[in-house]
Order: sequence, then C-alpha cells, then structure tokens
Amino acid sequence: MRRADRIGAGGAHIDLVLPGLRRVRVGYPLGFSNSYLVDSEDGPTLIDTGTAGALRAILQAVRDSGRAPRDVRHIALTHAHFDHAGTLARLAVATGAQVWVHSADAAAVRSGAAGPLPTFEPRLIAAFMRRLPSPGWRAWPAARTLEDGALVGGDLRAIHNPGHTPGHTSYLWPAHGGVLFTGDTLTNFGRVRLGLINGDWPATKIAARQLAALDFDTVVFGHGPPIVGRATTLVRRDVDRIAG
Repeated sequence: MRRADRIGAGGAHIDLVLPGLRRVRVGYPLGFSNSYLVDSEDGPTLIDTGTAGALRAILQAVRDSGRAPRDVRHIALTHAHFDHAGTLARLAVATGAQVWVHSADAAAVRSGAAGPLPTFEPRLIAAFMRRLPSPGWRAWPAARTLEDGALVGGDLRAIHNPGHTPGHTSYLWPAHGGVLFTGDTLTNFGRVRLGLINGDWPATKIAARQLAALDFDTVVFGHGPPIVGRATTLVRRDVDRIAG
C-alpha cells in the first residue's frame, strides 16, 4: 500500500495506488468506502462515487492527477448502494461525465431510491442494520446502462457478477498487469473476504469464484486497502476458503 499523498477533511484520504490510479477513501458512520480515479484509455474515469460526503475529496483527487473536473469522461458504478453512489448526481453535474450502471441496478440510480434491501450474516447484525435509516442519493435519470463485457473508458471491462445486488459489476483494467476492481463482491479486512452485506449469498460466492478465475496483478476493493502485486495468488487462496 502506498503512502497517502493527501489527507482531506472528514476522514477522507487520497492514495496513489499505481501510476494512473488513485483511491479516495471516505468515512461514514458504518465505516469507509473507496472510490477510484482511473486514467483509462478514453480519459479519466471514476469508479464509484462514495457517500454523500465524498464530493470534495473526489474532486481533489482529480486535481491531484493534474486534471480538471470537466476532464472526467465517465463515472462507472459497481452497484446502487448509498456508500457507492451517494454523491453521484453532484459529481455528474460537476464533471459532465457519462454515468454507467448495469441494467439490473439502473432503476435505483435513475429514481434516487435505495438499492435492494440486502440480507446479512450474522443474523444479529441483520436485525440491527435493518432498523437503521437507509441513506439515499439524488436521482440521476440520465444514467446509461451497460451489460457484461462492455468497455467503459475504452479499456475498463465490465464484469457482471450479481449477488451483492442484482446488477453488481466489477471492472478489469489491463494496465499494470491487470487491475481488478471488485466493488463489494470481495472486501479486504486483514484477508480477502466476501462482502458483509449481500442480497443473494449463494450467488455472491459464485461471483467471488468468477473474479478469482481472472488474471490480474493488483486488486482494489470497495472496502479495505488494495493488494498491489501478485494479487491473483492471494485472492484465489482466500476465495477457495470462503467460497469453495
């Protein structure tokens, strides 16, 4: 993990993961979520937009990269949950970027409603979480849909892997020997794990095995720090344990 090149207000951190790849980590009451700025083939692409408080940090990451907000060409969502799409509409306005989401999660993004209510493990956490308010986000009716295998930004390949949500999508960037963006199918808290919150647990395990079968050298997560270098071996070992 590289040293943070900037620490922002409100627990926001901007890290240079690899040349052309920045992580923006923003805190919220239940933890931290990551957004990523990628120097994709067709110009800068944002993968996920964090919670509603992430706007300032993400725009600062764009400026740190030597670009202006209006240089951002695309915003690609992994899924329609508040901690990944919370500041989507404001970022879309600030950048003018085209917004992409899988068709199965598009209704939530276009309406501004919260994504599908997930199930949880263990059940005690489920009972607590279901009583919390569900933060939403502003609708973005102009969001365009993508399907499995689509290329965003020219070279970010969309990988539809439902389970966390019906439209959950990971992305594979060919630079640096392959960079896998797992979204919430996989997390990294001491070791690689399944996301804590999933709509369909059996499907999420299938999705994890699908990602582990890919070739990549770096893996970055919706929650938790990146693994830079020889990431395939580590991911396959842990996925065998959690989803074998």
